[in-house]
This record gives sequence, C-alpha cells and structure tokens, in this order.
Amino acid sequence: MENQPFCEFCDIFQNKKNLIIFKNDIVFAIEDIDLASSQRHILVCPIKHIENSNNLTNKDLQLLDEIHKVCELILQKSHPGKEYKYGFHIPPHVSIDHLHYHGIVLPIRDQFFGLVKFGRLLYPMSHIKEIISQQNAKKQE
Repeated sequence: MENQPFCEFCDIFQNKKNLIIFKNDIVFAIEDIDLASSQRHILVCPIKHIENSNNLTNKDLQLLDEIHKVCELILQKSHPGKEYKYGFHIPPHVSIDHLHYHGIVLPIRDQFFGLVKFGRLLYPMSHIKEIISQQNAKKQE
C-alpha cells in the first residue's frame, strides 16, 4: 500500500475501521455509500491492494472464491430468502481503483442504477474468472 496514490478503500481499512462490517485475513466488507439503491448494498474488498480485475491472475482464484463466499454470507445472514445480485465493475467503468465486489439485495430501487450501473455494467464472478482463464491461455501459447 506504500508508494501508491491515495486509495479510499485502503484508507478505510487502515484508518476508519469503524466502517468495516466484516474482516478476516484476506478480505474486508463495508456498506456501500449509496444505500438508497437497495435494501442493502455491500462491497467486499481484498485487504491487499489490487487495482482492478485487469490485475488478477490464476493465483487470485482462491481470493475471488473468498470474496464471493463472504459477500453471500453477509447478505444471506441479514436478508435471508431474498434475491441477490453480485458482481464487479470492470475497466473503464471503475469508480475506485481498488478491486471491490458488489453484493446487492434485490430489487434495486433506482431505474438508472438498476439498468446501467448494477445491470449492464456489473459483471458476475464467472465473467472475471473466464477473463483470467483466457489471459492464462494466451500466456501459455
């Protein structure tokens, strides 16, 4: 985390621990600031600063599984039986340069956010893993 530009999520992890709703040795979770978009909207971030999904490799597959597991656990505990939407924004549609996974309790209230920001621009974990797999295949050629 040293020698890098200011990162809002690294700052939360280091200096604003009261905002963290979950933490283990690998990831931490916070509430999204736009609470009006859904009944609940959380972000799960790796503790290690990873700029975005373009910086992930096969070595990060276990991290991705942990991110999803934690996100799912938090939402199922707070809103059991509801429907959820999970995903990443990918470049160039990234608002903060620290990898973060959205977990949203459906329905999404705002049509703009529902259709654009958390619809078409929110990519599921399977899409990110496929990109990693394709990048790995290219390296082996």
